[in-house]
Amino acid sequence: MRVRASLLTFLAAAFVLTVSAEARADLILAGTETLTAASWTADVQYQVYDGDPLSGTPIIVLDGGAGGLDDVTGLYTYLYTVVNWQSSSYSLTRLTLGIEGAGQYVDIGYLSGSGDVSPSDISVGSGSVLFDFDSPDDIGPGEESDTLFVTSAFPPDTVFASIFNHGTAATGEVPAPAPEPSTMLLLGSLATGLSVARRARARKKT
Repeated sequence: MRVRASLLTFLAAAFVLTVSAEARADLILAGTETLTAASWTADVQYQVYDGDPLSGTPIIVLDGGAGGLDDVTGLYTYLYTVVNWQSSSYSLTRLTLGIEGAGQYVDIGYLSGSGDVSPSDISVGSGSVLFDFDSPDDIGPGEESDTLFVTSAFPPDTVFASIFNHGTAATGEVPAPAPEPSTMLLLGSLATGLSVARRARARKKT
């Protein structure tokens, strides 16, 4: 009887782990945005997950949380791949996403070896996240970038995406984390409430 009970316990635990693993990441959006400049065409392929679909060893370049990808619990994961459809001449050097920066993301990075080229630098500035591919590691004709990722507590909204090619650029729209005005108002109200409460406590102590 003990053996049977242990076996049943093991099977139940395995079932729970399997269900948890399957429910860990749900694909909620997927698509492709084609960007066209005067002399070249490129795609930004995107996927958005409710959860963590990342496998292998993700390279975290910007960590806005504490503990890296462990923070992805309960967050959204945004994946982007840049594909250069040209057969010759034109290489792509930067993907820009309209993401505000610290507070709007937890982690930003890429999955090394998932494509032909890794980003040479990832930075945040002027309300955008910049994925740079500097020569000689730019995205050449017929190549695609490694999978780029952003994790965030904010659900997807539509933001601009720009691809640069040594001075020329093309812009489209892709899903990315963008806080709703009501969320920002709520956060502001909470901050004000905490500030008032602290002042009230300080007065009581004096």
